[in-house]
Amino acid sequence: MNKKKSPKKLGKKTGKGSVKKALPEDVTEAPRNQEEMHLKHIRQWPDAVKVYLKVSDDEGDVLGKKVLEKQIKKFCDQYSNPKAKIDDPDKITALGKELATRYILRVNMVESGFIGTTTKYRIRGGMVFNILKRIVKATHGPVW
Repeated sequence: MNKKKSPKKLGKKTGKGSVKKALPEDVTEAPRNQEEMHLKHIRQWPDAVKVYLKVSDDEGDVLGKKVLEKQIKKFCDQYSNPKAKIDDPDKITALGKELATRYILRVNMVESGFIGTTTKYRIRGGMVFNILKRIVKATHGPVW
């Protein structure tokens, strides 16, 4: 007699019948740095965790400019505190303007590429629905 195995549940029971989903091996629920959120907010959705970590773990790969990302992060870390000592305001202003200009131009280019690619995918998906609509109408009558 074959017994069907029940599907494995991810994680462990946390009370009130909920299941705490397993996180990737090297990831903690608590924020790993000051830019991250606590994963308790999205942990129950593994796909959301994957997407979040892809964004959170990015070090300039998507931007295509890791060095520029490091420069921007260093600038922000160094001067984001309103009490940070600024010895030469004109020099820091010029540096910030130059970094921001290069950074935002790059971000805009990457965003345009993603939007263009997503648009292409959505058009292709719409084409599939148009084909399905034509087939359904031909085989089941005019009511779609």
